[in-house]
Amino acid sequence: RLVLPGDVFAILLPDAERHDSARIYRLGNDGHGALYSIPAALDELQRQALADGGTPIVGEGMATPPGFLAGLADDGCARHQLVPVATDERLVAVLIIGFSTAQLPDEEAIALAVTYADRVAVALANAEWEEKLYLQAHYDTLTGLPNRPALIDALRQRITLARREKTNFGVLFIDLDNFKLINDSLGHDYGDKLIAAIGERLEDCLRDNDMVARLGGDEFIILASESTSHSLTTASMNGIAHRIMSAVQKPIVIDGNEIRATASIGIAICPRDGVDATSLMKHADMAMYHAKASGPSQFHFYSDELNAEAMELMELSTELKRALERDEFVLHYQPKVCAETRVITGAEALLRWQHPTRGLLTPARFIAAAESLGLIGALSDRALESVCRQLRLWKDAGEPTVPVSVNVTTGQIQHEDIESRIAELLEQHALEGSELELEITERVLVRHVEATIRILESIRGLGVAISIDDYGTGYSSLSYMKHLPVDKLKIDKSFITELETDAADQAIVSSAILLARRLNLSIVAEGVETSGQLALLQEFGCNEIQGYHFSPAVPADKMAELLRTGAFAGTPPASTQVGGL
Repeated sequence: RLVLPGDVFAILLPDAERHDSARIYRLGNDGHGALYSIPAALDELQRQALADGGTPIVGEGMATPPGFLAGLADDGCARHQLVPVATDERLVAVLIIGFSTAQLPDEEAIALAVTYADRVAVALANAEWEEKLYLQAHYDTLTGLPNRPALIDALRQRITLARREKTNFGVLFIDLDNFKLINDSLGHDYGDKLIAAIGERLEDCLRDNDMVARLGGDEFIILASESTSHSLTTASMNGIAHRIMSAVQKPIVIDGNEIRATASIGIAICPRDGVDATSLMKHADMAMYHAKASGPSQFHFYSDELNAEAMELMELSTELKRALERDEFVLHYQPKVCAETRVITGAEALLRWQHPTRGLLTPARFIAAAESLGLIGALSDRALESVCRQLRLWKDAGEPTVPVSVNVTTGQIQHEDIESRIAELLEQHALEGSELELEITERVLVRHVEATIRILESIRGLGVAISIDDYGTGYSSLSYMKHLPVDKLKIDKSFITELETDAADQAIVSSAILLARRLNLSIVAEGVETSGQLALLQEFGCNEIQGYHFSPAVPADKMAELLRTGAFAGTPPASTQVGGL
């Protein structure tokens, strides 16, 4: 009213969701600035005509009045000037200027109204752009969650508040298990949809003052609300972690496929585990990797001991690539022995790192570092190649041989080219497929079962036997056992350790052996260390025995000596050593 010539002023705002609907806001003439809201109809043709530009003046003998002006029929105006406000050719508003006299507004008045509308459009466009930039700078485009910069700002504010109020709060670092496998096997679009779904579930786990942010990839951070004591905060974090794992594990249907995800969680508590954003996130990250090393769907709190382990892991990580280049990895072989005859029927190849300063390292010392660096596939492929080479050396030297099994990773099995890689190695070293065996953990088999079955069938087509390793450790399912193209089950050593005294372990082992026999599968018990364990396994009908009771894993030359002997005479004394690796 103070800028433009005219008697009555109103604004038409189209409905953003209903294209046939709008609302007029009219400024009253009572001098008090009252604003009246009037519903209006706005069809698509009118909307497009106004968006295309122009400043029609409607009234007597002029352009046909649009239907929405019916709401202004009582304003006493003979003429109405319509001035569209558009951004990016999108109609966002229409200025309606009413004139009470029949005299038309002159060109200067029309131009002034157009300039005014243009300035409003520029202001709106700038506001939209600034909002877009803010969202891009502070929110993740895939999930709509706060991103890393927004998280850091919020974390620093919480640290300041905790210091002032003398409170504690938690930082939870969440990382999906085996997410790379999902991306590699089903595609990044599928992975993105899974990340978005997980983000929604994490939001549902939050309390009023909690915050969840996405760092990138499959990593999320939750800032949990404050409490007055460390013990209360620890208990609260324990509850949140359980809620998160339960929420993540519920089935998610994406493009018609059902998937069950799991997550590893690391927890750091302020101020005990750090008083700055960098330390808290670093320590929560360390705790998460410790949880991941314990298996899927685990959570751990940060501790000084954990920090020491992490520092050692970091040192090993820097040395692993160099170790591959220098070929510092060697294989030891642990015999598999017929339970009845004590004849050596096979062997498992077990990787060792001949570290230049730390000595001979078992996988427990370096596998976590290899996985974090993405080198586990290269190590497994190196082991596969080394086994084929060693078999060829034994055969060329006239030594007796037995089938040798090699552990393969999830990533290797999920790649279609593993069959061609095995075929290439068999041909290169002039070996039969029956001289090789692959050991696969159950978790490999239960993910993407149909694709895995196809790959395993193609490998068995080469004559290579397939064994399920660590059978019974949490992934067993009778529903898929009958479909899997496998030849052997290996009972995990955790069921063997207390076999002589634990009735539950006896029931599990005897049932597994019975199941294997009914499915025409051979069964191997690993981690056998005493004559009592051996006697029970013989009674249950186990086919093969692996463990310190007969022999630890030994270098290739020692394995050759054992193969020349061919069998273990009598009952060897029980070893005091522990473990089958």
